[in-house]
Amino acid sequence: MFAQWYSGTLRIPQGELLDYVHMGYGSTYDWDLLLEVQSGVVVSKSVRFNEVEASDDDDWLPF
Repeated sequence: MFAQWYSGTLRIPQGELLDYVHMGYGSTYDWDLLLEVQSGVVVSKSVRFNEVEASDDDDWLPF
């Protein structure tokens, strides 16, 4: 479908789920395919590899 009215970046998550977020589109996957679109035409493609940072939530563990 040609969407001449759209310009921006489309993020297409790929791979395994690394970090689940229950709200919106905040979950993190192995990598993202990024498509840059201008007036409905894909002008570039790139890949962003993601990592999950360690959290300090382990402080509650009793050991």
